[in-house]
Amino acid sequence: MEKTIPNDSGSSDTATTLASAPFNNPHTDLTIHTSDNIEFCVENLILCGASPFFANMFSLLSPASVKSSTPVEVIDVSEPSVIWDRLLRITYALPPPTPIAYDQLWPLFEAAQKYDIPG
Repeated sequence: MEKTIPNDSGSSDTATTLASAPFNNPHTDLTIHTSDNIEFCVENLILCGASPFFANMFSLLSPASVKSSTPVEVIDVSEPSVIWDRLLRITYALPPPTPIAYDQLWPLFEAAQKYDIPG
């Protein structure tokens, strides 16, 4: 079930929606915010283990910034949620909920290349 999260100003036009399970756990340490305003709650450790891109990105953070007062790091990405759902299911070794649509193949391949996610 998706949950709508209003932005700080309370405006509903830019509200975000929490992704469906298993990417809706509020106790994770990283949020992927997609171009269509869906938020995926993920574990930094899992993403870094699967993607050298993210491992390098987080290795550049200082220990002080990792332990900042903000408990969850938010990363804005340019891809839509349908692509990130597939990428994260590959990363987490989860089966896809449905067969992939033909028109999603190339965008998925491009995103996997961009973020160095094998699969």
